[in-house]
Amino acid sequence: MTEDATGEPQPSDDSETVEAQLPDGFEIPDDSEVKVEAVNPQGRSLWIPLPWIPVPTTARPTPPPTTRPPVTTTRPPVTTTRPPVTTTRPPVTTTRPPVTTTPPPVTTTPPPVTTTPPPLTATIAERSPQQGGPGSQVIASVLVTNTGATPIGVQTVVLTAPAGTRLLNGYLGTWREPDVEDNYPGTLSSDGTTSTCSGVPVNLDPGQWAVFYTAVIVDAGATPGPAPVTFAIGTPAFATGTGSVTVI
Repeated sequence: MTEDATGEPQPSDDSETVEAQLPDGFEIPDDSEVKVEAVNPQGRSLWIPLPWIPVPTTARPTPPPTTRPPVTTTRPPVTTTRPPVTTTRPPVTTTRPPVTTTPPPVTTTPPPVTTTPPPLTATIAERSPQQGGPGSQVIASVLVTNTGATPIGVQTVVLTAPAGTRLLNGYLGTWREPDVEDNYPGTLSSDGTTSTCSGVPVNLDPGQWAVFYTAVIVDAGATPGPAPVTFAIGTPAFATGTGSVTVI
């Protein structure tokens, strides 16, 4: 260190000057000092305070304002050309599955055949009447002929005696060729005038005939003259006729 003419310490010619610029608004007080470390060959160190010498501040020039050039951005025109859309639909190939139809079996049950046979027809013709007086037994008979197209089988035969006479026992007798004779009992009414003979095998094919007969009793006081006995075949009756007796 050296002194100037005023006696102020001045740095020697071999000293270095360090300048420091403080930020705006900061300053270093006048009593501030700087310490320097001195080291001897034995490695001992000594801190030596040095006075702070303010350095005149040189005002930095204010840079001129920066004017940024206007930014002009011209976007290039956007030209978008879409490629043509070409859609080729694949060919539609539809193969229908084969239709196999097996018709169900046709089961036809024919309706029951209802056949109505032709009606039974027969004639009952009177034969020669027998004569009898009061209290006597007389036979009344008729000739039965199948005049239809259907055989006459088992039937019910009803016998009815006229006034002045009564059925003897209600039996029905039959006779047919070749000399075949049968008798069939009947249910006799309480007054003896009616007999119902059930299950009589008439058994006449178309065109065949047979003789039917029954016995009657002539009551006392009977009126003389013909007394017709009625023969009815079938339920309901399909043939009716009379075989008379003569009251004398």
